[in-house]
Amino acid sequence: MKKEFIPTSGEDPVALSDDTDFALYRMPDEAHYTLVADAGAAARLPEDAPLDGREGFLVAPFLYGTAVPSGLPTLLIRPHTCTQAAVPEGADFSPSATPGDEDEERMAYHRSFDRAYGCFSTTACHKFVLSRCHHLRLHSALCTDRLLSLFFKACRLYPRCYVALWRTQAGGTWLTATPETLLRHDADGWHTMALAGTMDGADPRSATPEGWSAKNREEQACVSRYIAERLRPFARTWQASATRPTDVAGLRHLRTDFTFTTGAGVRLSSLLEALHPTPAVCGWPAGEALAVILDAEPHARRYYAGFSGPLGLGGETAFYVSLRCMELTAASARLYAGGGILKESREEDEWLETCRKMQPMLRLFSS
Repeated sequence: MKKEFIPTSGEDPVALSDDTDFALYRMPDEAHYTLVADAGAAARLPEDAPLDGREGFLVAPFLYGTAVPSGLPTLLIRPHTCTQAAVPEGADFSPSATPGDEDEERMAYHRSFDRAYGCFSTTACHKFVLSRCHHLRLHSALCTDRLLSLFFKACRLYPRCYVALWRTQAGGTWLTATPETLLRHDADGWHTMALAGTMDGADPRSATPEGWSAKNREEQACVSRYIAERLRPFARTWQASATRPTDVAGLRHLRTDFTFTTGAGVRLSSLLEALHPTPAVCGWPAGEALAVILDAEPHARRYYAGFSGPLGLGGETAFYVSLRCMELTAASARLYAGGGILKESREEDEWLETCRKMQPMLRLFSS
């Protein structure tokens, strides 16, 4: 069955059939969104595929660029149809859902934390990022028009985030409203950021970097050092901003922005592989942290903590880390969240941090 997607700016309707792969995305602080629809299934890109010169909406799994096969393809939704329109006003759609067994989810996290924490005494791991899932049972399936309504609701709730919805035959349906830039290009060069540490946005201590705990400051510093080290082989010039708190969806993080230029011949895929996965989503050192994650987490991350965004669309290339996200099926929603674990971390504090990070997606189910 075909669904008609009608842009609000008056263009001709775009037909989205059940076998059409598509994505919608809205950049931070923008009032318009973009629809990209393939003629059929998205292209599956090999791990070593060059990205320069390609065009479309790119979706990459968490294990992109690592030595570990994910079993999930990197996907490129090609712009058979590409249109922009203003994010519409209107009543928000709130799907009805029932949460899964929260006690079992808490015990599963306890087992993961306990298993992973032992790495500090047996390996050279300095930090790892431990994630968990929260399950919701949907009371009714989300047809295409309801998926779009959910995307628009996320755009209205989180104007400062990159918001994206994609549906592909190979990778499923995902929605993200993320604050973290992985790699973006504009007239000034390339941009990335170190974003780590989490506090409640209402906590007055979080207003300045000095009010943050040593654990949070070290988390952020670890990501900043990593980015600086990884950029050096590629950057012709680069600069880093001062570290400052930034507000996102009721939470506050520590953020450092990096701007850099490259010499001729530097490939986009090389930059992505150098930066991803950062210590903010994996840990440090990356190899040891990834081994801890794969051993301790009972779920596959799939596209959570991977990245997505436009590749060469209208001259724009910008990729964002797939955080504050969920995977949607006909009957369920699976929400993902994680937190950085250092030796001084306390399990209960880390559990509560994942609860706070799931709130942006959970709000979509509230009237």
